[in-house]
Amino acid sequence: MRTNDLVSLYVSFVETNGGKSRPVLIRRVSEQKVEAFKITSQYEKKSAYIKQQYYPIQDWQSAGLKKPSWVDLGNIYRFPKAGLNLSERKRIIERQQQGIALAKQQGKYHGRKPQYAKDDPRLQHAFKLYRAGMSDIDVSRNTGIKRTTSIHSLS
Repeated sequence: MRTNDLVSLYVSFVETNGGKSRPVLIRRVSEQKVEAFKITSQYEKKSAYIKQQYYPIQDWQSAGLKKPSWVDLGNIYRFPKAGLNLSERKRIIERQQQGIALAKQQGKYHGRKPQYAKDDPRLQHAFKLYRAGMSDIDVSRNTGIKRTTSIHSLS
């Protein structure tokens, strides 16, 4: 287990007994403990304040997650390193990556389809704003096109 690994850990509930296995993003690993951020799929109903603490996982499917998810940067979980119950998630991701590599070799996998065609008028408008000196963040806010989408399209 290393920094930036996505693993499943048993997390105890604070208000009641019990807990559940949930995906977490490893922040730091020391000899004694592991620090991690919670991964959540619950975003839409959160307050604006809470949403500011969430960072979207862009390629959540490749990360082995079942639905769009966010990293909760507002809380850090700390676990004693001894006795951690890691799930199969890491091995599943490795097998999935091997399968994708094999499918690419066989010409069966070409990655995710682009959301916008190069000649899409919305994307062209975003390019025009960017070339006029607007920052990528402001272009995203004004057009609704994700910042990462416009950056990848420009390169």
